[in-house]
Amino acid sequence: QKLLQKKGASLPADDVMQWIHDVAEGLEYAARHGIIHHDVKPGNIMLDADGNAKIGDFGIACRQQSGEMPMKEAYGSPLYVSPEKVSSGMEDSSGDIYSLGAAFYHLLTGVPPFQHENLEELLWSRVKQNPVPPHQLRPGISPLISSLIMRMMHQKPEMRPSYPEIIRNLNAVLHNTDSSSLVMRREMPLPKGAGDGKSPNSTSSLRVKSPSVMLKRRRSSITRVPAESAKDFSSLNLEKQSDVSTLQSTPRKRLNPLLLILIVLAAFVAGFIIFSAIQLILAGGVSPETVFSVPSAE
Repeated sequence: QKLLQKKGASLPADDVMQWIHDVAEGLEYAARHGIIHHDVKPGNIMLDADGNAKIGDFGIACRQQSGEMPMKEAYGSPLYVSPEKVSSGMEDSSGDIYSLGAAFYHLLTGVPPFQHENLEELLWSRVKQNPVPPHQLRPGISPLISSLIMRMMHQKPEMRPSYPEIIRNLNAVLHNTDSSSLVMRREMPLPKGAGDGKSPNSTSSLRVKSPSVMLKRRRSSITRVPAESAKDFSSLNLEKQSDVSTLQSTPRKRLNPLLLILIVLAAFVAGFIIFSAIQLILAGGVSPETVFSVPSAE
């Protein structure tokens, strides 16, 4: 059964929390056995006949475990991929926690945490900023759950909660346990910049090269998106971006300073000669013909 039927449709909060709880248990089991899913998203969360949620499609994990696919090419869906995967191409099990948090966010609010028509801006947005807290999009969401999701989506992997902590928090809310029992042993403020609504300025260019999508960003390494995950990009309705050349004004040409000095000196010398000649003529000592005469060639 598909969890997301249409864009913008949110689901019952209790159901979503139970599904994320079930998936967290499955991912925690996989992580204990050294398996990273790499593609946690709502489309890979399946419900059985009893309504229990299970995580499926370990295809990328299997190819990565067998050595068939290098870690840097074990790339998930752009709506849910972790920031460290975008920036470095590498991630551990905490990358799955980020993706689970992004899926949690989408299922609970009805919209993904980041939205951009441009694929590269979509990917790098999670590196540059934090999403709007879920309870600001859907007021009925508990601030504690909103805080848990924001912690799961923290840009720093070491700041994200563990699977046991996620499970305990969800259990506490689902069973109406007193909030003091939640595993929040210290105040965890929302990440800096959360909810500011600012879109990052893209400083990079998108290039497509078969069989992989090559994402090139200034001062960064190249990250590859496998062709196998291209089907996930089709739903984004991405538009091709044409290169826009920047017009630069042509600088004015300036005279060489040395040449300018020579011209000034030449004008000064010529003026001095003419002035001296005029003084001689006025003094009556020399005729104008003598002063300005041209020597004969003979």
